[in-house]
Amino acid sequence: MGKFLELSIPDKLKIEYKKKQTDTIRKQYKSILNDVKSQINKLGLNKDVSSEIKKVQLQTLEKNINKVLSKNSETFESNILQSMTNMSQKVIESNKDFLDEIGIKFNGSFSNVSDDVVKSIRFGKVYDKKWYLSESIWGDVKSKQNTINEIISKGITENKSTYDIAKDLEKFVNPNSKKDWKWSKVYPGSAKKIDYNAQRLARTLENHAYQQSAIVCAKANPFIEGIKWISAFAHERTCELCKQRATENAYGLGPGVFPKDKVPLDHPNGLCTMSYYIPKSMDKIGEEIADWFNGKQNTGIDNLVSFMSDGKIKNNSQAYKNNISKNISNKVHLNEINKQFDKKEFTSGLLKNDNLPFKHYEALKYGASGNYVEKYYDDFLKWYNKIDDNLKEGVN
Repeated sequence: MGKFLELSIPDKLKIEYKKKQTDTIRKQYKSILNDVKSQINKLGLNKDVSSEIKKVQLQTLEKNINKVLSKNSETFESNILQSMTNMSQKVIESNKDFLDEIGIKFNGSFSNVSDDVVKSIRFGKVYDKKWYLSESIWGDVKSKQNTINEIISKGITENKSTYDIAKDLEKFVNPNSKKDWKWSKVYPGSAKKIDYNAQRLARTLENHAYQQSAIVCAKANPFIEGIKWISAFAHERTCELCKQRATENAYGLGPGVFPKDKVPLDHPNGLCTMSYYIPKSMDKIGEEIADWFNGKQNTGIDNLVSFMSDGKIKNNSQAYKNNISKNISNKVHLNEINKQFDKKEFTSGLLKNDNLPFKHYEALKYGASGNYVEKYYDDFLKWYNKIDDNLKEGVN
C-alpha cells in the first residue's frame, strides 16, 4: 500500500505568503493614491478656470499618474518574481527533507532549480499560449492608463470642473474605494478595484510556482510515481473542475492522483495544493539506495542525484555519485548494519554472558562508505543499556 507525502508547506504558511503579497500590492497602490492626492493639491485645482487652463492641468495630472503607474509596474514585477522564487524554494526544501528521510543528503540552496521554474513561468514556457509576465503587467498598466484617459475625456465632454474630474481620478486609483452602479455605467469595465488584476496575477503565479516546482522535483525522483491533487474545498468557492481533479481516479493510481507528466496547472486565483504518491515502503526505498551506493545500477537514483546536483537530469551521474558519497545519510549505513545484525541473537548472547555480539555490532558501526555511524551507534547503545538494565533486574 502506497503512502502520500504532503509537501511541507502548511496552509498557514501559504496564507501568510498570500497575505504578505496582498498587503504589499495594496501598499503600492495606496502609495499611488497618496501621490495623486499630492499632485491634485499642488495644482491648486479649483472649479472656476478657463478651458485652456483646465486642459493643461488635466494633461499634467494624467502624465504624472501614468508615470507613477509605469514605475509601480517595475516594482510589482520584481516583487512577484521574488515571491515566486520564495515559494519554489519552499517546495525544494520539502523535497530535500524527503530525500534526507530516505537516506540521501544534499547541501546547498538549489537556486538553479527555482530559477528554472520561475523562468519557465515568467516567459510562458509552461503555458499552451504565448504569454510573458512583463507583457501581462504592462497590458494591465495600459488598461489603467486608458481608463484614466477616458475619465478625463468624458469629464471634459460633460463639462465637469477640473476639481470634479480630479476627484474621479482619485477614486479610480484608490484601492479601497467601492465603485457603485452609477460609476460602472459612466466608466464601463473599471468598477473593479484598481489592484484586482495585480492581486489576481500575483496569487496565480505564486501558486503556479508552487505546483510547477512540485512537478519538476517529482519527475526527477524515481520513488515518486504520482501527484495527488488536493482541492481547497473552500465554502461555495471551489469550482467543479477542482472537485473533479481531486476525486476522480482517471489514471488508476487512486482518487485525485495524476502521473507526474500529466499534472495540470491550477486556474487563476487557485488555492489547490498537492502531495506525492509513493507506492514503495520506506524500507524498500532504503534497500534500493543502499544497493545503489554499493555499486548496483540504478538509473533513476543516478538521475535524481544529477538533478539535485545541478538542476538538470543527466544520464551519467557517476561523478556526482562520487562527490556526494560522504554525504550519504547514516540511514543507508544502518540499513547495511541491520542486514547483518539480529537483536534476538544478540540478546541470547547477553544471557550467556557472551560479549561477542556486542563486539560484532561495534565492528559494524563503520558503514559502507567508511563513515562512522555515530548517531545510530548511540541509538544502539541506548537500546543495549535498556536491555542490560532489564537483565540485571531479572537477575536481582
